[in-house]
Parts: sequence; structure tokens; C-alpha cells
Amino acid sequence: MAFLPYLTNERQVSVSTHEQALCALLFLYQQVLGSEFLRMEDVYCPSRLPRLLTVLTQWEVFAVLAEMKGTHALMARLT
Repeated sequence: MAFLPYLTNERQVSVSTHEQALCALLFLYQQVLGSEFLRMEDVYCPSRLPRLLTVLTQWEVFAVLAEMKGTHALMARLT
């Protein structure tokens, strides 16, 4: 089935969108059409990229807080 690789490669959808499309196709084939879907070994499944955390330095936090005004600044400073 070329639709799932198309979603990932051409349309560049996220992994969660790809998984949702796969589940929808599985439901369509199994529950609605009553036929077997392709073997799961033949289904293209992209892997998730590791998340890289972004942490501000103490000086960057001070700079952000210095730019904030009003209620938002008060709330940010209280936390």
C-alpha cells in the first residue's frame, strides 16, 4: 500500500497522524469491508524522533521576565 509512505514522505505528516491513518485503514478493511489488510510486516511505520529539551539559562529567564508587563509578568514572577 503506497498511501502510508506517501503521507510520511510527500505530505510530511507527523508520526501520530500516520498512526491514525493506519488505524483508520485497519478499521475500514477489517470491520467495514470484512477483508484482511496487508500483513503488518509490509506496512510502513516511521519512527519517532527523540525530543530535544530546551532549557533557558538563568540570564535568559531574567531577560524574558524583564520584557513582560502587567498581569502576565506578575504571574510569571510568582511561579
